Amino acid sequence: MTTTRDAGTIAFDLLNQGEGGTVTAIVGQRVPATGYAVGQHGIKVTETGPDLVKLTEEWVAKVLPEAAFHGLYLGVWVHEGVTYLDVVRVHSEITAAFADANKRGELAIYDLGAGRTIYQADYILA
Repeated sequence: MTTTRDAGTIAFDLLNQGEGGTVTAIVGQRVPATGYAVGQHGIKVTETGPDLVKLTEEWVAKVLPEAAFHGLYLGVWVHEGVTYLDVVRVHSEITAAFADANKRGELAIYDLGAGRTIYQADYILA
């Protein structure tokens, strides 16, 4: 049986990732050190302070069963003052990650090994 982490703890971890990061949903699971994270679906949050914390906790509680069941992760990205929360799938190959991102309308993926965001437009031009 899979044991999920507490939603409040996960929300705290997400909101302490700085401008972005990926956290686990399952006790004992680790975020891979390499690979490419792609948002599967999520929410855009413009609130700050206590409202951001409350919305993050509610969102985590809602998506936690799905993430745990499928072995997915939870991610956060802060861009221009907006917080994006996503259920995240990690791919080992960049081409598979961008195919998934393109299918889902994602603008970027996150390179876990390099610790950087790679935008679709930059990858296509490379």
